[in-house]
Amino acid sequence: HYSFTLLFLSIFLFFIYSAYHLFSNYFFFFKQKTAYEMLRSLVGSEMCIRDRLQELKAAQGCRGEADPQQVSELQKSLRVAEKKENRLKQMFNTKVNEFRKAISTLFGYDIHWKGEQYTLRPIYAESESDELVFLQSKEGMQLLETDLCLQFEQEIKEYVMNRHSVPAFLGAVIMDLQARYTCA
Repeated sequence: HYSFTLLFLSIFLFFIYSAYHLFSNYFFFFKQKTAYEMLRSLVGSEMCIRDRLQELKAAQGCRGEADPQQVSELQKSLRVAEKKENRLKQMFNTKVNEFRKAISTLFGYDIHWKGEQYTLRPIYAESESDELVFLQSKEGMQLLETDLCLQFEQEIKEYVMNRHSVPAFLGAVIMDLQARYTCA
C-alpha cells in the first residue's frame, strides 16, 4: 500500500511538473509555427490588407476612381485572411480545451489561469468554493490562502514550507479528497 502511494505520488509529481512547464508555454510541442504565432501573422497581414484597402479608397476620393479590380482583389484577400484567422482561433480554443480536459483527467484538478494567477479546483471537491489559488512571482509559485487551504494546514507545512514541494502538496490534497469522495 505504501509503495503504491509513493509510486502514485512520484508519477503525479512528474505530471504536475510537466503540466507547469506546459502551461508556461502550452503549445511548445508544435515543431512548426504554433497556432498563436500563425494567428499573429495573419492578424498582421489582415491589417496590411485593410490599410491598403483604405489607401485605395482614400486615393479614390482624391483622384476620382480607384481600380475596381484592385479593390475587389483586396476585399477577397481580406475575407480569406479573416476565414483563416477564425479557423485558427477555433483550433486554438479546441486544443486548449482538450489540454484542460487531459490535465483534469490525469491530475484531478480543473485549472484556470488569468495572467499570473492559477486557480486549481479539485475534481473531488466537496463544494463549489473549494479551490487552491497560486500566484506566479519571481520567487516562484505562491499559494494564496483559501477556505480549502484551511483544511490542509498540516500538509501545507509539511510539503510546501518544509519540503518546498507544491506538487507533493497537490498530490496529498487530491489523494485525501479522493479518499473522502469514495467513502461518502
